[in-house]
Amino acid sequence: MTTRYPGHLHIRPHKSTFKSDDEPYDESGYWVLRTLAMMWCEFLGTLILVFFGTTIAALLATDSLAVGIAFGFVLIGIHESMKMISGGHFNPAVTAGVFALGYMPDGYSLYSFILACLFISSQLCGGIVGSALLNAWGPPSLGITVPTGLSAGSYWLVVLYEFFALAVFVLAFLNTNYRGGPKRLLELMGSFKEKSRSVVANFYVGSTGNSITLGAIFSVLVSAGQLLGTGGSVNFARTLGPAVIANNYTTITAYLVANIFAVIGAVLAHFLCFLAHDLRVWRGFSHMAMHEAHHLTTIGSD
Repeated sequence: MTTRYPGHLHIRPHKSTFKSDDEPYDESGYWVLRTLAMMWCEFLGTLILVFFGTTIAALLATDSLAVGIAFGFVLIGIHESMKMISGGHFNPAVTAGVFALGYMPDGYSLYSFILACLFISSQLCGGIVGSALLNAWGPPSLGITVPTGLSAGSYWLVVLYEFFALAVFVLAFLNTNYRGGPKRLLELMGSFKEKSRSVVANFYVGSTGNSITLGAIFSVLVSAGQLLGTGGSVNFARTLGPAVIANNYTTITAYLVANIFAVIGAVLAHFLCFLAHDLRVWRGFSHMAMHEAHHLTTIGSD
């Protein structure tokens, strides 16, 4: 099995198990442990996000800004601490987008498809368990995601806002963690290879900057959704967990429909964002190769 793990767990046996340090590592027997570790991180991270986020949403339901900030800070913490193992998705829409673009481990394969399904299942279970723990603690509400103070057209308002918010968040996740992101840009500019880099460059190149960026975006989107009265879900696992425990499925299909179309929109946007860039880079390399070939031909003729 081919192993390509951008931001995922890379388990290797200890060097003492080999006769020579030059002998390559054999990771084929460790896929079960690797998969379980990634599933556990997605489950635990989503549980923490739902538990602490909905706790603030339950206690400070009237303070939209506080709810958004709480979700944002929790996301920063779990993404920063677990992204090197599972990639730090904690959101079914993110996992679907990562798989659709071939960024899951092993690219496009049956293993990647199964892993994506396991990721989404772990996230949904984590959201349900997080809500169950909150329910056992006994606050006045579960911070359930439902439209508030809206007219009969609230269903489509939820669909439209959640589509926009999720598409923005998934696109931000893809651009900062995979082909996009400041690190790739700085590498192409040549400044990333320089020994002396500014503090600002180090901050944005480092993965901590990506976590903070995602947390800030998530915070703004949740707060805006709260203010508009859509519930500010931006994560179907965060919506499903309280809905299952409270047995309240009001407009849950709106959030599901928005998730599906948001993934499609974000994937297309991510592809188009880098299509022109990649074509330009490819043309540049092609031009350099043709120039070098012409130069070698000229030297050979002399």
